Amino acid sequence: ERLVKQHEVQFEELKASYDRYHKQIGAFIKELGVYMSHVPPFDGASIQSFDTIFDQGISILGEQKVERYSWLSPAVRRMQAWLEKAEAVIVPARETYTAFESGHRLAEELLAQTEAELRRSKSEIDSSWGWSQSETLPRLDSLARAFVREKNHWERLRERNWAEYDIHRAVATCENLITFCEGILLDLGQTMTTINPRQDQLSGKSESVMHLLDQNGSSLSTSDRLDVRSLVGMARETRDYEFANRLLDYAETVARNRANPATRNEIADVIRSYQESEEDQAGRARR
Repeated sequence: ERLVKQHEVQFEELKASYDRYHKQIGAFIKELGVYMSHVPPFDGASIQSFDTIFDQGISILGEQKVERYSWLSPAVRRMQAWLEKAEAVIVPARETYTAFESGHRLAEELLAQTEAELRRSKSEIDSSWGWSQSETLPRLDSLARAFVREKNHWERLRERNWAEYDIHRAVATCENLITFCEGILLDLGQTMTTINPRQDQLSGKSESVMHLLDQNGSSLSTSDRLDVRSLVGMARETRDYEFANRLLDYAETVARNRANPATRNEIADVIRSYQESEEDQAGRARR
């Protein structure tokens, strides 16, 4: 009686194992089907392994279940062996598949984010300042050109449905694009962190000088008023940020009517030198 009960317990365990393994094999076969038809495809060796395991799994599932101990016991052992073999192939394939799907999604998100950030950064630049035109805009234009090259390459890959790429190369491409976009975003952040305070400082100084000119204009000579406007104009045109700051400081001093003779001589020399430099540049351009 004890042996009969033990046999019945083992028989029920075999039937439960068979049903559980049957479901696992079905799930693995479905997963293999995804990898076998994936674009970009897996490498040839992996595809061959998928095909072999897939066919073996289909064969196991195609066998008619027989409710006998003598049939269930070897059938369950075959299922266990198949699952162990399949797992050795499926686990690394799953990791590669997940790496591509998540990398592809992140790359798409970063492309959109980087493009938007480039547009936003450029819109914040006041191009009326010469130093912005010489320092900031060329830097942003360089980043934008590099971004367009990478974006166009990515779009060509998608349009051609990853032709000539296997999934491993595609994963590396996604990783490279992610690193590239993160680098662009970091560079943009650092650039704008430096540029915005400078831009705000000069704009604030310029507005303050023009406000002083409106307030004190009646107490200034015609020459002083012309010098203030010339200095502000020169500050906007110069490609040197520090020199622009210096020019606005001169302009503020004159607008406040606090320029002593020595300062006035400095200002006259600066204006004369700047005008001569502009004339030389214009002459070279005509030649």
